[in-house]
Amino acid sequence: MKTRSQLICLLWLTPFLLFAQTEVEKEKEKAPSTFALAINQDNAFGFYPAIYGSFGLNKNTSLTFYSIFWTNPQYGTVEAGTDLWTEMGIGLGLSLWKDQILLQPSIGFTHGRLLSGQPEGVAGDGIVPSLTGFYFGKRLEMEAFFSYYRSMQRSELNYSNYILYWAYPGVIINENISLGLHYESFDLTGSGFDAATGPLYTWFGAYVKFTVHGKYSLRFSTGSNRVDESAYAKDYYKISAYIPLE
Repeated sequence: MKTRSQLICLLWLTPFLLFAQTEVEKEKEKAPSTFALAINQDNAFGFYPAIYGSFGLNKNTSLTFYSIFWTNPQYGTVEAGTDLWTEMGIGLGLSLWKDQILLQPSIGFTHGRLLSGQPEGVAGDGIVPSLTGFYFGKRLEMEAFFSYYRSMQRSELNYSNYILYWAYPGVIINENISLGLHYESFDLTGSGFDAATGPLYTWFGAYVKFTVHGKYSLRFSTGSNRVDESAYAKDYYKISAYIPLE
């Protein structure tokens, strides 16, 4: 009788054990979760830390999310230090070609007043479709980015639309040092001020990147602004630290 009861209990437990094992196997097949802090500063956008994270949907696909904490007071109400610009979005991470290529299409939203031109900060100031791409080779590396900042809830007199894009092709010297080129452009594509559209700055120069333990990195770029009549400086400098927290 005791054996029979044990057998019945085992039969009842078997589906749950199989389900648990299946879930464990599924977890093994999923891309790993990530959570990282990026600290950035340059002489166009100022200081802007960011958070990037993801969790796996399957072996080669992740759900991604990000937020950028824009701290430049000119993007808000300068006198009061309020209505600072805030950006957050979600997307997908697609791992391709034996994990050497990573594509991340995203859709984000900005909150504040920079794009919409409103007298005070609003939720849903703008929408930001973007695409980020990475190549991780043994000797070569690449980071490329494109985003379109489109105003929403806009004042027809004060709104602004922009595109921002860059590329960092580089050579891996060893496991700790990389050297490469930096190309970046920030363009005005539409404005309620009747301002001329086109590049506000176009940066071209070089970078050096230091990497520790294969995941922590610090990259410094510098060079010149190729736009003649630009509101931005003739030289540029940009530093980015990437710190995984998981």
